[in-house]
Amino acid sequence: MQAELKELDFILVLEDDEELRELLLDVLDSSDFRVQGAVNAAEAVVKAEQHNFDIVISDVRMAGSIDDTAVDGLGALVLLKKRKPNLKCIVMTGYADDEAPLRAFQIHVDDYLYKPFDVSTLLKSIEQIRGAGKRRSLFQKLWDKYIVKPRVTRSLEQLSQVRVETLNTYRIGIRSKHISWERAWELWLDWEKIDVPYSRLDLGLIEPTQNLIVNAINRYSEFRKSLEAKVTSRVQPKTKTDAEIATEKELKALFRCLYAKVLAGDVDLEAFLMAAFVRSLNPKRRELDPDMEELYSNLWLP
Repeated sequence: MQAELKELDFILVLEDDEELRELLLDVLDSSDFRVQGAVNAAEAVVKAEQHNFDIVISDVRMAGSIDDTAVDGLGALVLLKKRKPNLKCIVMTGYADDEAPLRAFQIHVDDYLYKPFDVSTLLKSIEQIRGAGKRRSLFQKLWDKYIVKPRVTRSLEQLSQVRVETLNTYRIGIRSKHISWERAWELWLDWEKIDVPYSRLDLGLIEPTQNLIVNAINRYSEFRKSLEAKVTSRVQPKTKTDAEIATEKELKALFRCLYAKVLAGDVDLEAFLMAAFVRSLNPKRRELDPDMEELYSNLWLP
């Protein structure tokens, strides 16, 4: 772990498999985290009342109840986040199903891991969560280089929040394997149509009128709703010109790299938020900015 990351160091591990729970506790303790373990939702809630946890790592499937109501790992996260809305959550599961990712979307989890996973995978996920604020600040500085007019912060605050929540849902959809490669590709085409104009709005290239902001919020919200549908392909593909087909083919090859990196956990939310913008920049302009060129390579190239 990086020495400068001092915050978000108190972790609760909610896992009913004793062997795995103890292994995770030992690994986290040896990595200088403060840790507690819980075997079910009821114990997790009690410990959350006693301690101020920063991160919860929870299995999806587990037996247990609270007030005679069955509560699994995701149900426990709902209860814990009611107590602490900003609680960071990492979900882990050994099963692929449709319901768990959809519930994870609603809870706004921060990452989704499939068992079995290497210890390094979990530590990388935790480090990304802990370093999110610092990384977002760095990316904001990159973004700010391109602003040509003062940002109307208050008018764009809600839009920014909806955008972040929407893209995180998309990222978790990929990480949880709820969204297939084919569907992820189709969704990305829709995302760029929404997000690149948003970039122009946020950078002051377009006057941020109330109508434009409301329209952008609605488009992000509709995109997020589409993430919850288990769709494998478009119903009616649009007819495209040869030039559009060639451009899309090039983008599809790039997206394969981006998708693989997101699936592997190599792209955190902060970097993912920059993906459409950095790709939309004129290549010659991007080459003049080493930071942007490095970000582009890290996101889009093998």
